[in-house]
Amino acid sequence: MCRRAAVLAAERTGVVVTPSVPTGLSEPHMAFGGTLTPLCPPCTRCCVTSAAP
Repeated sequence: MCRRAAVLAAERTGVVVTPSVPTGLSEPHMAFGGTLTPLCPPCTRCCVTSAAP
């Protein structure tokens, strides 16, 4: 449902719709590989632009 709404919004408005980047603050879990943490602006930009077709 969300994907369809995003596609419709993009088609109707020309707005670029990208996947979300799940991040959060998980300091107690930092010892475990794969823990997502806040990204700095350049890293966030890289993640978003590399996901674009």
